[in-house]
Amino acid sequence: MLELYAIERLLHRLGRSRHRDHFVLKGALLLRHWLGVDTRPTRDIDLLGPTHVDSGQLRDLLGELIALDVEDDGITFERDSIVVAPIRRDSPVLGLRARFDARLGRSVLRYQVDVGLGDAVFPPTEEVTPGGLLGLPMASVRAYTPYTTIAEKLEAIVVLGEANSRIKDYYDLALLPRTLEFDGEVLVESVRRTFARRSTPIPATTPDGLLDAFAHSPINANRWRAFMEKGRLLESSKPPFEIIVAEVRHFLMPAIEAARAGQPLKARWPPGGPWQ
Repeated sequence: MLELYAIERLLHRLGRSRHRDHFVLKGALLLRHWLGVDTRPTRDIDLLGPTHVDSGQLRDLLGELIALDVEDDGITFERDSIVVAPIRRDSPVLGLRARFDARLGRSVLRYQVDVGLGDAVFPPTEEVTPGGLLGLPMASVRAYTPYTTIAEKLEAIVVLGEANSRIKDYYDLALLPRTLEFDGEVLVESVRRTFARRSTPIPATTPDGLLDAFAHSPINANRWRAFMEKGRLLESSKPPFEIIVAEVRHFLMPAIEAARAGQPLKARWPPGGPWQ
């Protein structure tokens, strides 16, 4: 809860700043907003930023952000602790990672802010007001819709293939269709634009990361079990990884096939499916 409070107060400062329209919230925190429940723990903030931002500019921007005069929330940021570096690793998109510290009473808060640069966003962003713990004021910020979140996670599955270790993406891609409604035409357009922006070909066959062989890999099964042990995820039964991959495949393949063919997907996905 302390980590969530710390994240909320930083986002409040972003929403109050002159930079609010230059950054878009994405990532695990939005799952909590969309679904109204704590879905999986997160200690990070994921943002989309403008293409032209470099490490020095992001450091200066964060320094300005944490120095904003806002309502007293007990958090004192340590501006001199800000460190920014490029990130790649298993992420297919270049970005920047900022780390810095703050204090709340005797507690030290460790922040990590990942900023993707200049990605495609469709449908257009929406305004969200995440959280509001302790009844403190909370400014709104720009945010992804579920469609963009799904399109980006699908693109990562395609690019990373059998080497994909991002098990949490499969969790998100199973949870969202279980609980939200989707318009097929909007999803296909979001997939098409995301893949085009990242210069990733839309696959002509089922991606390796959605095949049964990937789902039944002992390494991936172990990763899934370890991930599920981190919290109250999906349900108490903790479904095996092969069930999750099958659900994700059932949801995404019609959109992949339509995007590949350049055709709309004239169907609706009700919460829990199927396409109809």
